[in-house]
Amino acid sequence: MTKEVLEITPSGGIYCIVNLPKPAVKTHDFSKPGGYLINELLEQLRLDHNTDGSFLTDGDILRWGISRLCEAPMGRSLAHDARFDDWMIMVEDGDSETRLLIDTDIKCLFLPRYADSITEFTKSQPSQMEFLFQLAKGLRLIWQHGATQQKANNLDAKDFVLLNRMIEADSDLSSILVAYQLREKGDHDFWRYILSAELSKVAVTLCECLDFDPSMDGMLDAMGFVFQDWFADEARLSRIDHDSLSELDEREEEPGTENLQFDDLIQVSMLPDGFSYLEYAAADILSDAYYTRIPDATNEAHLKQIIAETQVAMLEDIGFRDQELARK
Repeated sequence: MTKEVLEITPSGGIYCIVNLPKPAVKTHDFSKPGGYLINELLEQLRLDHNTDGSFLTDGDILRWGISRLCEAPMGRSLAHDARFDDWMIMVEDGDSETRLLIDTDIKCLFLPRYADSITEFTKSQPSQMEFLFQLAKGLRLIWQHGATQQKANNLDAKDFVLLNRMIEADSDLSSILVAYQLREKGDHDFWRYILSAELSKVAVTLCECLDFDPSMDGMLDAMGFVFQDWFADEARLSRIDHDSLSELDEREEEPGTENLQFDDLIQVSMLPDGFSYLEYAAADILSDAYYTRIPDATNEAHLKQIIAETQVAMLEDIGFRDQELARK
């Protein structure tokens, strides 16, 4: 069986008409629990736009969430950027204290439902809105993994901590931008939820900036401005630093010796349009104590310990190699 395919140029003109075999569509059985490939979720939404909010399975929840995010330009880009390399999403039980987790080995985003059951999720708008926020954040984190993971593995401990802060800030801001764009389309529930949550001050500032100048340049300026605001919360920084240092403790390899460069910050802050909102601030961030400070004394001591242990390991490695050379 064949179908007529119209290929459209970016300007909207039709440049060819061909007959191609109709491809077989591989679909996920959404009635069964398990992980859901992002690419399959998007394909399901392309074939069936029925996401009326009646949730029977976690697959229904995911389809609803991605469908709603895709109503915003940023949300649509996040979903489509994350669909490569067979990444999947697993929905788990969890309350407001449960945090999302990314397993890069199996390429899976573990996303809490923020309700003990699907029935409770259906009845709870706060659970639904938190799920939307974390889904957008998780999709951006998947992109960040592909963009920064190789560099992260080679960074020294101090810059590894800074990079994780920047990635966390970027993913939070990306979710807020999605909510703002949905608000502009008349979907106010998500935006109102964010205004009642931890990042409300950052969201208000972003809104004021974008309302004043909604152009692309205005959006880049706004994102850069609220990126700075995000770093003002020392409790937030301390929580993320603790997680970063714990990750370094659990790694089999010692931290690397490389440092963050200007281009790395540009990459972290690259929006789907291909523009970076840190283009004019990146050089200052690397040397500005406002961004590099460690506000928690325990975290600071922990970081110094990791740095000292890394230096000892490097010296021992040099000594070992010298002995090997001496025997030769």
